[in-house]
Amino acid sequence: MPIRCLPLFVCGVIAALPLAAQAQAPASAPVAKPAAQAPAARPKPAPNLMSPEEKRDTATHDLQPDRPVDPQVSIPLGKKGGPKGKSSGSIDDAAARCQAEATEAARAACRDKAAKAAKSR
Repeated sequence: MPIRCLPLFVCGVIAALPLAAQAQAPASAPVAKPAAQAPAARPKPAPNLMSPEEKRDTATHDLQPDRPVDPQVSIPLGKKGGPKGKSSGSIDDAAARCQAEATEAARAACRDKAAKAAKSR
């Protein structure tokens, strides 16, 4: 066989391989039964549902903690008497207003005015 026919021969062999594989398969392959002849599947039984009383009676009480749980955060809900008068942590609004003035002279005048108003109270 000449070399120029070799590619044609290889292509023919490759094309014939699937046909040869089908020919080697057993001729008596099992035939699938039609759906009408298939045995009927048994229905699954419904799950056994328990009533709330049965659930309560069968529940284990081991899930409760051994001791009561301590709260981690305490939030006071009622009004409590705080310190009377000014507290050291509060902001004096009059002083803050005076500090916001543009010039030093205006700030000094504002502080004097606030001091006189505080003495009259």
